[in-house]
Amino acid sequence: MTNLPLRDSNKASADVRGRISPSAFMEVTELAAIKVFCVKVLCPDPAQIGAVSQEAFPNLESRLPKKDGEVDLKGRRMYGTYHEGEYRACATIKEGEDPNSLGLGTWEIPGGNYARVKIDDWKNNTSKIGPAFDEMARKYKRDAARPLIEFYHRQSELILLMPIA
Repeated sequence: MTNLPLRDSNKASADVRGRISPSAFMEVTELAAIKVFCVKVLCPDPAQIGAVSQEAFPNLESRLPKKDGEVDLKGRRMYGTYHEGEYRACATIKEGEDPNSLGLGTWEIPGGNYARVKIDDWKNNTSKIGPAFDEMARKYKRDAARPLIEFYHRQSELILLMPIA
C-alpha cells in the first residue's frame, strides 16, 4: 500500500472541454491510511464543498508551521475529504510536529481501495469535480463508510479518490 495514488498510464482525467475521459481509463488504487492535521467544517450540502473548502484551507494553512514568515508547505501533502456532511481540509504531519502546539486536530484518512481520476488545471476546472465523482460512482460501487478524497498532488493537478467496496 502507498500513501500516494499509484501512477499509471491508464489514469482517467478531465479534459479541457468539460467532459470526463471515458470511465474505461479510471484506475483503482490501494491507499494506505494517512495521518493528517485537519480542520473540520460542517457542509450538509455537497454543492457547497467549493465554498467550504475556501474557508477551511486558509484556516488550516494559517496554523501550520511557518518558515521565514511564510507557511511551509514543502514536503507536505494536502487533502480535502467529504463524508456525511463534513468537509475536512487536511495536511500530512511532518516528523516532530506537535498538533497540540498548533491548535489542530488530527485524523487518519482511511486506507483501502479507491477509484481514481485526475483533473488537470483543477483551479480552472472545479466544475468537473462533482461530475468526475458521479462518473466513478456509475462505474464502481462506493464504500459509503469512507470519505471521498481530493488529493492536491500539484498546484495544477488534483487527484480524486472514491472509496470502493
